[in-house]
Amino acid sequence: SQAASQAAGEPVVPVVPLSACLEAWAADETVSDFKSPALLGGGAGPARQSTKFKSFPPVLLVCASRYTVDASWQPKKLEVKLEVPDTLDLEHLRAPPGLDEGSPLKAGEVAMPQEAATLAASAASAASAAAAMIT
Repeated sequence: SQAASQAAGEPVVPVVPLSACLEAWAADETVSDFKSPALLGGGAGPARQSTKFKSFPPVLLVCASRYTVDASWQPKKLEVKLEVPDTLDLEHLRAPPGLDEGSPLKAGEVAMPQEAATLAASAASAASAAAAMIT
């Protein structure tokens, strides 16, 4: 226990649950100076970025990076113990369905110009594949 470690003079190592690491990975972040091709004149502004799972793999490999950089950009190892449960529910990290089948866009989102062309080509390809299966 931590109390016994402290009494023995050993350093106390914080315990970090894997769920906290996954929440930090999936947390929304703001890109303050995002240069959007959709803005006229090539302007920049804030953008929100998030990471979610579209689907879940049969096996999830996690690389626990216990290094950070300090104020002088020197690497520093974080002395922590990672608490990994036997089972893990990731359903709250699943991306919500898009507006249309196969679309990652959600209500209120607009595709960037180059993404719009890619999404249209992808939808056309899916439609022709579906038509080929029907005939």
